[in-house]
Amino acid sequence: MREKIETVKFSNEKGGAVNPNIINVAVDGRYNSITIGQTKKPGQAASQAIGIACQTNTKHKYILSAVMQHKLCWLRGKGVTVNCPGGHEGCTASLPVHAPLFEYDMGKSIGTELALQNVHIKYAKTDGDGRSAAGIEDSLKILHPMWSVERLADPSHLAATQLRHCYNEKFTD
Repeated sequence: MREKIETVKFSNEKGGAVNPNIINVAVDGRYNSITIGQTKKPGQAASQAIGIACQTNTKHKYILSAVMQHKLCWLRGKGVTVNCPGGHEGCTASLPVHAPLFEYDMGKSIGTELALQNVHIKYAKTDGDGRSAAGIEDSLKILHPMWSVERLADPSHLAATQLRHCYNEKFTD
């Protein structure tokens, strides 16, 4: 991914960009559940989530960062009481079992990882319910306090939302 970042920076510089370190991204989170909520018990139905940031500056749409959150531990469910993460040797969980999965936290991790590689994100394209752009902005502000990330709406999610609303509307004869 570091090579891809350098490739995009070189492409920006070759294209005459004033600041070749500015790379725009499309960000989304994916969960290992069809629905993120549950009806039978409180909490999230998912135990894993991945956040991915793809650059939108070039036609290649390289993945620049991927962040995983999960609550899976090989000792859970085997009669052993464990408090993860880091509660025992070989723990595979990155979050405690009752911790929520957040796109904001994934965005913050993505922003931190990219900021350490001297990448400035100006525009982050997300779906309507995503908070990853805010996480990216908060992480970049640690290194660059005056920097702001503008969230752009993803047109495919926007079109799907409009279509759903059209089907649910009642029209006159």
